[in-house]
Amino acid sequence: MHTAPDESRPHITWDISIGGEFGEGTVVCGSAKPGVPCVLPASTPARTTMSALRLYLHAAERQTNYIGAWRAPFLQGWTPSDYRDVSGTVEPGADPFVVNVNGNVTSKPGRYTFSVLLDGAQEGVALGNRIVLDVPVEVRAAGSS
Repeated sequence: MHTAPDESRPHITWDISIGGEFGEGTVVCGSAKPGVPCVLPASTPARTTMSALRLYLHAAERQTNYIGAWRAPFLQGWTPSDYRDVSGTVEPGADPFVVNVNGNVTSKPGRYTFSVLLDGAQEGVALGNRIVLDVPVEVRAAGSS
């Protein structure tokens, strides 16, 4: 189970991986690897790069209701303005609620931003906790470094 420095507040962790049947093979970057850049190989007609993106909504001192959206424009079928809904409820002491998406990495090399915008509202607490995450993701063509 994950333990954050401050379990009194709603909080999230995340990771991006590539490879394997569903993209879950090797974690490339994430909150457990601070400072490690998110660099993914672009898909090509000869070889697609499968990726998995996981968002973990963690327990806090009180029941926490998370609601918001995320975007992953580095995945095929997503655009820079394409946000998808995120929602989940986590009881105190429970394992994280996991939200995930799997897909092929875009064939267009470039710089993208993985974004999360959530409100974490705790039962009996008047003010929610806004969670904003913007992570640069670079998609590189094969053979570039």
